[in-house]
Amino acid sequence: MARTPKPKARRPEAAKRVKVSKRTKAAKPRTGSEPPLSQASCPIVGIGASAGGLDAFQRFFSKTPADSGMAFVLVPHLDAHHKSAMVELLRAYTRMPVVEIADRAQVEADHVYVIPPNATLSIAHGALHTMTPRSRGMTIDDFFGSLARDQGDNAIGVILSGSGSDGTVGLTAIKEAGGLTFAQAPESSAFDSMPRSAAATGSVDFILAVEDIPARVVEQVRHLARLKAERKLDGFQEEVRKNLAKITTLLRSKTGHDFAHYKESTCIRRVQRRMHVHQLTSASDYLELLRKDPAEPEALFRDLLIGVTRFFRDDKAFDALKTRVIPKLLEGKRADDQIRVWVPGCATGEEAYSIAILLREEMQRRDSPFKVQIFATDIDNHALDIARHGIYPQGAVRDLPEEKLNLYFTKQVNTYRIAKEIREMCIFSLHNLIKDTPFSRLDLISCRNLLIYFDPALQQRVLALFHFGLRQRGYLFLGPAENITPQPKLFSRVDSRARLFKARVVEPGRVPPELSLTVPRPDHVPQARPATPTAQEAATRRAQRVIETYAPAAVLVDEHYEVLHFSGRTGKYLQPSPGAASLNLFNIVDPGLRPDLRAAISRAMSNGKRIVRENLRIPADGGTLLMNIVVEPLPAGDSEQRLCVVLFQEAAPATPEPRRDKRPDSKKNEIIQHLEAELVSTRERLQATIEELETSNEEMKSSNEEFQSVTEELQSSNEELETSKEELQSINEELETVNAELNSKVESLDRALSDQKNLLENTEIATIFLDGKLRIKSFTSPVTEIFRLIESDLGRPVTDISTRLAYEHLPRDIARVLRTLSRVEHEVATIDGSASYIMRILPYRTVANVIDGVVVTFLDITERKRHEEALAHLAAIVADSADAIIGLKPDGSIASWNAGAERIYGFTAEEAVGRPLSMTMPPENEHELRQIIERLRRSTPVSAFETGRITKDGRRIHVSYTSTPVRNQAGKLLAAAVIERDITRRKQADEQQKMLLAELNHRVKNALATVLSIASRTRKVTDSLDEYYRAFEGRLRALASTHDLLAKNIWTGAYLRQILLAELEPYKGGKETILISGRNLFVSSRAAVVFGMIFHELVTNAAKYGALSDTGGNVQVRWNMDGDKDAESFVLEWQERGGPAAGAASKQGFGIKFIERSVAYELQGSAELRFDPGGLHATIRAPLTEVMGEAGAPDS
Repeated sequence: MARTPKPKARRPEAAKRVKVSKRTKAAKPRTGSEPPLSQASCPIVGIGASAGGLDAFQRFFSKTPADSGMAFVLVPHLDAHHKSAMVELLRAYTRMPVVEIADRAQVEADHVYVIPPNATLSIAHGALHTMTPRSRGMTIDDFFGSLARDQGDNAIGVILSGSGSDGTVGLTAIKEAGGLTFAQAPESSAFDSMPRSAAATGSVDFILAVEDIPARVVEQVRHLARLKAERKLDGFQEEVRKNLAKITTLLRSKTGHDFAHYKESTCIRRVQRRMHVHQLTSASDYLELLRKDPAEPEALFRDLLIGVTRFFRDDKAFDALKTRVIPKLLEGKRADDQIRVWVPGCATGEEAYSIAILLREEMQRRDSPFKVQIFATDIDNHALDIARHGIYPQGAVRDLPEEKLNLYFTKQVNTYRIAKEIREMCIFSLHNLIKDTPFSRLDLISCRNLLIYFDPALQQRVLALFHFGLRQRGYLFLGPAENITPQPKLFSRVDSRARLFKARVVEPGRVPPELSLTVPRPDHVPQARPATPTAQEAATRRAQRVIETYAPAAVLVDEHYEVLHFSGRTGKYLQPSPGAASLNLFNIVDPGLRPDLRAAISRAMSNGKRIVRENLRIPADGGTLLMNIVVEPLPAGDSEQRLCVVLFQEAAPATPEPRRDKRPDSKKNEIIQHLEAELVSTRERLQATIEELETSNEEMKSSNEEFQSVTEELQSSNEELETSKEELQSINEELETVNAELNSKVESLDRALSDQKNLLENTEIATIFLDGKLRIKSFTSPVTEIFRLIESDLGRPVTDISTRLAYEHLPRDIARVLRTLSRVEHEVATIDGSASYIMRILPYRTVANVIDGVVVTFLDITERKRHEEALAHLAAIVADSADAIIGLKPDGSIASWNAGAERIYGFTAEEAVGRPLSMTMPPENEHELRQIIERLRRSTPVSAFETGRITKDGRRIHVSYTSTPVRNQAGKLLAAAVIERDITRRKQADEQQKMLLAELNHRVKNALATVLSIASRTRKVTDSLDEYYRAFEGRLRALASTHDLLAKNIWTGAYLRQILLAELEPYKGGKETILISGRNLFVSSRAAVVFGMIFHELVTNAAKYGALSDTGGNVQVRWNMDGDKDAESFVLEWQERGGPAAGAASKQGFGIKFIERSVAYELQGSAELRFDPGGLHATIRAPLTEVMGEAGAPDS
């Protein structure tokens, strides 16, 4: 295909070239919330295939309309060392233009683009870019990933027939970006590995027969086009936004998973994508589909979960984790200590395994094994199954260093499996981060690229949960777009760029955050203002109405016993405790009220009813205060946060302490006081026990989660054992079958022995069997013609038997075979030379694979030797011929092809034999083959016929053709002998001779015209014959010097620096006399002549009157390019300094006029000459294209 034209050609097509910025070359991976880099003017369909791909492509395009408005980019696996014929083969199946991709080709609608061999492909700003493939390159994954980044939801990916797993990772990236994904139905694929691998990820929207894919693609694209034409997409998005709450509620009821607090924009995009898949135009229709179609809620759930992950994603961040955190996790650990890591949202496990590899490497470096448990959790069972098996497509591991790949992975057929030692470090479990109990006592939590999909309230809750789960000063590892801003008091920064944080030490004694499905709990660290002011204000108003009814002192608390509002005079009952500030009710209430108050609040929260505790005693004003507590639960309202009001009511005023006296009742009072003190102590112990029990309960919850994970792993192991048991049973059945077969084989063995004996006798190959001591065990009849053997010689050493062979090393060869167990083969002859044999010596193996001697065979090749010698003589003649000697069959196909033909045409014998001779004929000469065959059938030879041919690389040559028919004795045409002599050089010499004569005539005329012009102009400006002679001679020498330089480059042009140096050579003095700067530009032959004459005039003037006439003077010559790329100019400056003072010329001589006119007429430029006091300053400007012309030599 035609390449993009060079800029200097100034053709209109040059406008199609794409200017690529540095950002384009190093495009960063997109997250699901980022817009695409650009969108082409049409949808782009990327199609990947491997084995069986050509047939799939042909079937695909035979059903694709030529006016679909889409561009199709084909990425098959091609042989890197051979030119592809796919473009030509596909043109017969579509009316769209089919082209091989050139670098930076701009994508156009209704075109088919095919990747060239030995290239990988990417797209940026709608332009295709080809690059050299990297090691373990996955060309389909590379292009699909690039297409997803560049085109976003305008991208479409299709996987057709092929082996391996290329395209699986890329198809997932397209779906993550919002594009559409298709795969050929495996049962209709010639090779189903690639379609099955893609379908197994759950990232394929449509699995169809290849003939059905084009129609569905066109339907989807035209549906979206109609949507854009009939209504604005913003309005469509607004409709989805209004119905989003209903959609998430319905999704929660169908799947059990709540997405109400996921980022709204992400949910809208995913819902829109599902609506596009079903070609729906209203959110109400989609709600109806969710209700009626049982498969759609699961499909939407998968779309909301889809995410792109890979091993060691963000290399610099993992490097920081490796150097700044992993060593800290192991510091101070004992051998029996456990390192606990949690990876929530682990998807298919790449992140968890990456951390496991880092921990394994650090333990190996320290030579200190520790028990490591990595809890990797997700809500996607399908992704967890992939993670548990640890089997990944080739595209998932292609970026890993070779060392890690070899150490921690096992290569399988089309996949890689993570090493068992790494798998055993990870426990994969189903776990909902929003509602399930978190893991605890963790050293590290790695939650990357998950929080970005949550709204701020949910982010706040999750960060508080992470802080609870970490040990003191445990580490948190977040994604590049995530931060701890929602909970700055809980974490400190370790590495901001890598998003590494450390848990701060906060007030102890907290219970873990209770997580509901939809509403966030308050911050783990109490704050002056609640997390959701609007919800709190509403609750406060409701509480105020209750408080006004009861009047006494009261507080509003949440389900975590945090005080949200104070009312009335509560100082009598609530006092702050020493230490860190706290609004927890049980930290500020009188200790005597804690047990009853805790029980009352718990019952009120759980039952939703008012609870009253009466006649409670607390010390007050030196006496005892009798009081009541009323706990009133509040309705949840819109926030769904559980709140209650606690009212403190005095039942009786404080009674003073009774006076102590000597009366009999004093002892009784002491007993009562002692019992009361003991009761207070018991209550305090009970309170401590309750708090410890709560903490233990929470730890038991976490342990239970861990045990559930372990149970799942054990179940998985049990399933594997069951599978092994079934395999063993199958093996036993096979053994029984084998025993039955052995009985049958024993019976057939006798038949085989009989067959063997007949075979040896009837093949007429001389064979002798020897044991390890060279004793004869048996032999066949033909051996007696070589060795003088009789039946009684059995058991004798073969060396004792006389032989007719002229070969003395048989014992040595036999010993060698017994030693090396490798065959030995020689060509041997009889002493008189009358017979020749191929002697083969092989080890004799018993059925038990025991070496028990050798077998010596002699194959008679006497007749074959005679024929070979005759053929070798003839082959030598043919092989040494410089001409192409070709054997031609009667149907015109090639039967033989000599070395001369290989040299002339470039085809090897393997490539040529069997193909028609017309493969070497240009299209306009293909009729010659029919004429040749017809003349051969008439027994008419062809002699010295000159014609044209074409070589393998497309080069046309001239040959002299001769053919002679070959017939059998019956006169039937068997073949033809064709001799073709390459006469291209002779033809070229003839043509070159004609061209040189014409060129010589042209050059002589031009040179004479130039000389006449110089002579005429020199005569007009000189006053004497001597002056005329000197000026004319110098200009002729300058012209001759330039012609010499042009002749060296075959008149294609000359280097500007060489032209200048040739003129300056006689005047060069010290190092500073002449200063030259500028790129060594290769100028055209016409420009070279002009610059040669200009430099001659300037140098001559400087030598006579300017800087070169004085020993202190110098000349500086510099040139450069100016202007933009489309209108670049060439600028040359000549600056003289240090010479005699220069004044304006009294008249314009030939030199000034020549310079000005030559630049204007020959180069379409301008020349400016100024006679400054310091010396002459000349400036020459001309378009760069006029200076360089069509010069073919590169710049040096």
